[in-house]
Amino acid sequence: MNEIRRVAKAQYSRATEEEKEAAKKFFQSLDGDCDGKVNLAEYKSLVRRAYTHESLFNCLDENGDGSLDFEEVLVLHYMQKCGMRICDGSCHGWLLGPYFSCTICEKNYPKTYDLCCTCYSGGKFDHHHSTTSFLDDRSMRMLLAKTMSTAQLGLPNDEVEFHNARNAWDAE
Repeated sequence: MNEIRRVAKAQYSRATEEEKEAAKKFFQSLDGDCDGKVNLAEYKSLVRRAYTHESLFNCLDENGDGSLDFEEVLVLHYMQKCGMRICDGSCHGWLLGPYFSCTICEKNYPKTYDLCCTCYSGGKFDHHHSTTSFLDDRSMRMLLAKTMSTAQLGLPNDEVEFHNARNAWDAE
């Protein structure tokens, strides 16, 4: 969770004013009694169903005071915004680190089939596609990047030149 917390805070620190305002409104939408904190009851009644696990609330509650302040809710906002995934294997835990995805099921996002490293390596899952159809998230990202054109990536010209130079270097 600490890595996700770091990413959420870093993203917020570089966000536009509009994005920061959206995060503040998200916090305010959860703070039903406007006391500057989100308690467990508010959290369970107002958060999307997939995120209502009390264990997630406890992980978000970094200081352990039984409520979530703005920075703690910021992590939840990030998780929802980027579509954090849950392991479909036997543990059903949050995929907070590296994970494996079925490439065949990936095209049905958000109805994907994803596994934590423990469930994948231990065979603790039952899936209808072969294990050869699974890739780890980093390999999946590299595969996606190779299939996208620079126009799809929306890179400015200097980054396109860097990208082309890097591809030429990689080809040698």
